[in-house]
Amino acid sequence: MNLFKHLESARTFPPRRILLYGIRGIGTSSFAAGLSAPVFVPADESIAHIECPRFPIAKRFADLMQALQELYIEPHDYRTVIIDPLEAVERLIRDEVCHQHNVKHLTDLPRAASHVQAHWQRLLRRLDLLHGDIDLHVVLVGRAHETLTRCERPDDATVQQRNCAARRFSPALARRASALLQGWSDEVLFATHAMPATSAVASSAKTSPATVQPASTMPEDLRVIYTNPAPAHAAKNHLNLPPRLPFYPAALLPYLRRAGAPAQSQSASRN
Repeated sequence: MNLFKHLESARTFPPRRILLYGIRGIGTSSFAAGLSAPVFVPADESIAHIECPRFPIAKRFADLMQALQELYIEPHDYRTVIIDPLEAVERLIRDEVCHQHNVKHLTDLPRAASHVQAHWQRLLRRLDLLHGDIDLHVVLVGRAHETLTRCERPDDATVQQRNCAARRFSPALARRASALLQGWSDEVLFATHAMPATSAVASSAKTSPATVQPASTMPEDLRVIYTNPAPAHAAKNHLNLPPRLPFYPAALLPYLRRAGAPAQSQSASRN
């Protein structure tokens, strides 16, 4: 076969594999529920308040895998599968490893981290089938973890400058699991609050700092998504997203162009 005859140059828009994480209480689950035709695979009760299709809560890792298997083999019209929350999934995996090896704690098991990583890889392989075979968007929802690191300052800096600490947010998972999921995902999106710079308020504050601004002119906390990597957070994207998006689904949906036939026809073709 002459493969040169099959060269392609057109850009394709496959469904996305997204890791969405945010600070506690920001509303990542509600955001995910606003994406295209979603269905949740919950690992705890944290999304009970959201009115959205969802599988029964996974009590074991096997329950999680069974839900994904049924999404693969049964006809349906869902376009987005959401695993939520990742911290609970990690607990299920740890419990499964302990059960399989008949130990009470992971610390009692040699090479425990490798066994845990193998289960994460099993989960990702099953999600790849949903993503690749029936064109589902995959969204992994988790909480952000904040770490503090010392700032590197020159020797001639003041004592206060040398003793500063830098904040960094990343998914609240074990280091190896976090790296694996970030590498697997097409997009890693960080949700947080941002204070907009309001020139009018800033200018007024400079001229009369003691004046209390009316409520209508005071800057408000904004919920935003950061899409590019930065010293303060882990993020990435392959969609040429703006560096910052408003935190509502309609801001992201135009970028999630979907390829392939509807899930129902794809599923029916396998039965």
